[in-house]
Amino acid sequence: MPDFLTHMIFGKDVSASNIKEEKMFNLGLMGPDPFFYVTDNKQYVGFGHRLHDERNEEFMKKLCRTNSDFGLGFRLHFFLDDIFHPLINRICPDDKSHKTLERDLDAFFIREVWNKDHKNYRYDDYFPQALKDEFILGINNAIKVSYNEELDFAKVFSCFRKNMKSLYDNYLFMMFVSYPIKFFSLGRMSYTHFYTLNAPSKEKIEKLGFIELWKKAHEQVHTVLNQGDEKCQESL
Repeated sequence: MPDFLTHMIFGKDVSASNIKEEKMFNLGLMGPDPFFYVTDNKQYVGFGHRLHDERNEEFMKKLCRTNSDFGLGFRLHFFLDDIFHPLINRICPDDKSHKTLERDLDAFFIREVWNKDHKNYRYDDYFPQALKDEFILGINNAIKVSYNEELDFAKVFSCFRKNMKSLYDNYLFMMFVSYPIKFFSLGRMSYTHFYTLNAPSKEKIEKLGFIELWKKAHEQVHTVLNQGDEKCQESL
């Protein structure tokens, strides 16, 4: 799948004019990925995989009714995953190379589309600092009704926020300290592939085929979104 910056760049590119709550929209654009940050509970990580594998239209409608911007972002996450994921999986033989390629795509697209440096990312510029209680209850209910699992999205959001801030808010510092962390932990804590000093060239990304997929995603996105719930369509 593409990583978090690529999802946000694409989402804003195709929907920016009508989004009412941009930070909630960005959180929705993360799709099920925040569940993977609850690393101390296998049920949450497993549910993140389940959401990717078991698409549930009623669940999507409930998300849209809870917050239309969040729901629209969630739909767009799946859409871009479906466009990019087959090629990423063909190129990458393992999780480490998968993350490395996602990292490079983030650095490339934020430079090419937003004319920004990936190293200047700050969590609070893009995501909410807190969530309303009624929103959390709505998500928890959607999970229970649609998937029959008891999970707390407040825990998901807390872990996501904590990890995103610690991993990326001080990008250059974390990039350099990731090497001694890896060394002294004997490789058990390896984050070196999360970071890159420079974005890849346009020629490299084009040769891999992602420029063509980016164009394809833009050409097809509204056809896909118009099939969704009316509450999501209000955000288009």
